[in-house]
Amino acid sequence: MVQYFGFDWAPKGYAKCAGQLLSIQQNSALFALLGTYYGGDGIRTFGLPDLQGRAIVSQGSNYSIGEKFGTTSVTLLTSNMPSHTHTATATILANGASTGNVATPSGNYPSAGPSGRTTDKQYAVPPSTGSLSSASVTIGNAGGSVPISTQNPHLVLGCCIATAGIFPSRN
Repeated sequence: MVQYFGFDWAPKGYAKCAGQLLSIQQNSALFALLGTYYGGDGIRTFGLPDLQGRAIVSQGSNYSIGEKFGTTSVTLLTSNMPSHTHTATATILANGASTGNVATPSGNYPSAGPSGRTTDKQYAVPPSTGSLSSASVTIGNAGGSVPISTQNPHLVLGCCIATAGIFPSRN
């Protein structure tokens, strides 16, 4: 019997489900139930299930007993993302506005700056029209290729399997 406990050690008569190998000679009844589904050579040793960071899934048409699958994190690639575009917006200064003609930054753009005198105006009025017909804009990849977690919210419990007790009937 697999049992969950709210502490990180196995009580008497139980072993943690951490994928460890046990001796068949010392645990023959448990070996009769588990066999070598979870590892071991089937002569001297057999393995316990490794349920660290995993969930139990019923065997059936999609999964076989003892199968491990899934991952706790993934790194998204460009091929994983939905198709989408980014729009680049740019504003150019109108001809003649490269030098400052306004003293306040509010609603204006930084200009080429003063021409040596401190009384020159530092900002330029935004243009009413302009185009980027000869300019090219490149938007590159972003991100640091850091994996993201795929684990659902969970409560940490210790999973243990009974090593002693009544052998279940085979009906």
